[in-house]
Amino acid sequence: MAFNPPLGSTSPEVLVGNATRLDELVNGPPATVPDRAGEPLYTWRLQQQKMEDTLANFQENGGALGFGSLDELLAYTPDKANVLAVDTSTGEQYLWTGTEWVSSEYQANEKIKTLNETIKKGDASEVIFKVVDLLGWRQFYALTSGEFGTKFTRIKPDGIELSGFNLKFSEEAGFYFQNFIGQRLTIIDENGIVAPKSLRATAAGAFGTDAARLARSGIVFDGGNARIDISGPEFIKAADIIGRTKTVVDKYGNFVGGGGGMSQQDRIDILNAENLNYYSKVRSRYNTDIERLVFALTLILGSGQSLESTQEGFPALSTSVYENLGNLMLGDSPRPNSRTAANFTPVGTPELKPLKAVVQSSDGSTILTTAQISALPAGAPNEGEGAVATVNMLRALFLRQMSLLTDPSRAFVLASCGVNGRTIEALSKGASPELYNRVREAVTKIKAIADSQGKSFGIGAILFDQGQWNYNPAYGGDGTRVGWKSLFLKYYDDLVADFCAGQNPPAVFMSQTGAGYTSDTNELAIGMAQLDLVTAGGNFYGSGTTYQLPDKGGHLTSNGYRWRSQQDAKVAFRVLVLGEGWEPLHCVSAEVKGNVGLLSYAVPYPPLQWGTPYVGRTATTYADKGYRATDDNGTLPITAAEIAADTVVKLTFSRTAVGTVKIWYADKTAHNGNGCLKDSDPFLATENYVYIAGSGQYADENIPELVGKPYPLHNWAWAQVITTIAA
Repeated sequence: MAFNPPLGSTSPEVLVGNATRLDELVNGPPATVPDRAGEPLYTWRLQQQKMEDTLANFQENGGALGFGSLDELLAYTPDKANVLAVDTSTGEQYLWTGTEWVSSEYQANEKIKTLNETIKKGDASEVIFKVVDLLGWRQFYALTSGEFGTKFTRIKPDGIELSGFNLKFSEEAGFYFQNFIGQRLTIIDENGIVAPKSLRATAAGAFGTDAARLARSGIVFDGGNARIDISGPEFIKAADIIGRTKTVVDKYGNFVGGGGGMSQQDRIDILNAENLNYYSKVRSRYNTDIERLVFALTLILGSGQSLESTQEGFPALSTSVYENLGNLMLGDSPRPNSRTAANFTPVGTPELKPLKAVVQSSDGSTILTTAQISALPAGAPNEGEGAVATVNMLRALFLRQMSLLTDPSRAFVLASCGVNGRTIEALSKGASPELYNRVREAVTKIKAIADSQGKSFGIGAILFDQGQWNYNPAYGGDGTRVGWKSLFLKYYDDLVADFCAGQNPPAVFMSQTGAGYTSDTNELAIGMAQLDLVTAGGNFYGSGTTYQLPDKGGHLTSNGYRWRSQQDAKVAFRVLVLGEGWEPLHCVSAEVKGNVGLLSYAVPYPPLQWGTPYVGRTATTYADKGYRATDDNGTLPITAAEIAADTVVKLTFSRTAVGTVKIWYADKTAHNGNGCLKDSDPFLATENYVYIAGSGQYADENIPELVGKPYPLHNWAWAQVITTIAA
């Protein structure tokens, strides 16, 4: 722009002209006044008009007014509709309809709050950020060290960690693979030497070079011309090029031709390696036959007797409804309105309602109040805390595995159909009264609701706890190992045939009958039948034991029931969601030589350890850890029980064993169905042990070492009779 005189001049003409121009800008009627270069300047009136026009446009086209409080906002009356305003003290948004202020359906502050709860800045100097779910579980994270990832997949500066194995580098070990139990395969050693090109592996686990190979059955030299064979039954035998063999160490660990036998520690090491290999095969056993959690409405079906219906399980603990989980029940309780009727009539209206645990009246017809529950006498038969915690934990783990906060497209429904004090014969199809009809009606009614809503329906899992009355001959049930097993298989086949059309058969998660209900008659027949079923590689899974849990003299405390329920959920999650194989902690073989017995265990999570079971509500231990033994000469006293390796228990007897040796664990005679052996599973429950004075809980349920902490979900050894021949 050209100024004359130049810009910055202090001549009187310029000063007078500026004063005149200022008067015209402030007071004059025109919209603009030219400057000294002739360019238009906005007058005060034009600027005011533009501000008013801008505010009106702001209000009409998505702007918002701000107020310091809700009262101030509500006291203001706009002159037109569709004005947006914000209460700045809360962030709440309101819309003027033309006649009144209404809360905006979309609240930006809520969306921001949700985002802040999901993506969090690190709470420590080494954490950059983390993404969490509604329960606070970390789903993704990043650290200042450069590490980032999820629970199952982590990228670190020194390697990659996956759920099954690690790929890592260190100056001491080089570049290597390492599995979950610490076994390592070096790819590049610490000196930078790469494995020979001829090194290769097979799917069966064999690996080696053209000259020498290591396989499951032994070592092969010179391309197969000679070998050392450990395939058995001998421990070690050698073979030459034409197939001639010579046994070096026999099946008992003795050197053939003299020279002494294998040391006891060597034998323990061999057994331990075999046991680790055994459970590795178990875990990798994916079951393609069973149904998964795929339906819009998936029924989790409970069946059995009083430990399934949770007699004496008061007060209920799982009373909170987890809205994000979306779990359901038929009516006001997972159980029907009668403890014993041969039908499933819901408590309250027959509709699907949010799942929660309740305590029912002694006949089951009504829901008790908090005051009524707290007044129940000791030993009252009222049913309460049940498998609600199973379904809640399974659903929570399912959602986390799917990386979901919630899933409205699918819901789990719990129906508990068990009846207290019944043999398996009484629960089976065709009995009189036909209690089997409870399952039929529950399935029929829930499926009808699913059909009316256009949703798919199926049975996703069966929770089974029965056998107590079959152990007692006074109740007339079959108490033999073969007989009970046959009855259960018929019961399961009927369930599948009657209620599982169009779906795969559901998995059964079974608790072993034990503790005070066990019986040494017929050598723990019911418990052994159940062990047979859950180790056969079929559709039945041993989810847990009850002997270690706090109880009321047979029936569990409400914490005991919930603890057992969370154990069921853990196993169901591993089988149905992760697709893992599963067997409970149990002895797979035993050998006795002299006055020493070595027991080999299938261990879900080594190492073995001694635990302290609760007898009643008292932590109790046993010097012999729950074992007793007999041989051809009668009682075989145990002087010591030791954990000799991660998967091996060593028993020392007071004398040399003779003939057939029977080793009992968690027997009735000496231990009232209790024992001390468990594994080291690190899995923790999603719920904590709770004690509330005055709630109806017994005073000695206040166990300081448990209160306020998640239930530990170790796997306890199943009761067994193990038979072997002394060497």
